[in-house]
Amino acid sequence: MTAAAAQLMIANLALAHLGLPQVETLALDDTTESARKLIPFLAPARDLVLARHGWRRAMTYATLPDSGEAGDWRFAYVHHLDAGALRVFEVDQTCGPVMWQAGSRDQAGEERLVVRANSTPVKVAYVRRLGWDGLPVHIYEPIACLAASRGALAIQGDEQKKQALAREYERLLAAAVAQDGTEGGRGSPVIQGRLAAARRGVVDGRPWG
Repeated sequence: MTAAAAQLMIANLALAHLGLPQVETLALDDTTESARKLIPFLAPARDLVLARHGWRRAMTYATLPDSGEAGDWRFAYVHHLDAGALRVFEVDQTCGPVMWQAGSRDQAGEERLVVRANSTPVKVAYVRRLGWDGLPVHIYEPIACLAASRGALAIQGDEQKKQALAREYERLLAAAVAQDGTEGGRGSPVIQGRLAAARRGVVDGRPWG
């Protein structure tokens, strides 16, 4: 399935959650007003769902070298992740204890995830963004439901439907996690969406900037 076809399928699932007609395209000039209003919610919903769990297809393992960026008295080393990183799940501790903290920083005008640590290099497990054509099919429904929930006010002005869909999203997400069958990670998710860059993460219980 192409990226465009997968995105269209998820958009139509979202429209179905809202009780709205299906569309044949997401091209702005040829689709419905409801679909046009839904489109901005699709990519952020995808990233939020991806960051909620260590999905097998999205989990990535990498060894990160020191970036050369100045650290501080607690974390002497700063390690940059790639632009598609959404959430850091774990830093390898097999060679000894590593104190670490994940968050985001502005790099050339783009918010990117970084891992600060008291040693270098660090081996990390993280969830990365997947393109529409790379998403596992079992997360289509939670993405669609979340997009519908977030778009309910803009599209229909319906607060009750927004709240009902938010509850349904959590149910669908739990079902998708069970179907994925992977071990979840720890820490609060670090989210990056299309309309907003990576949110500041908290791994050890304290935010940082």
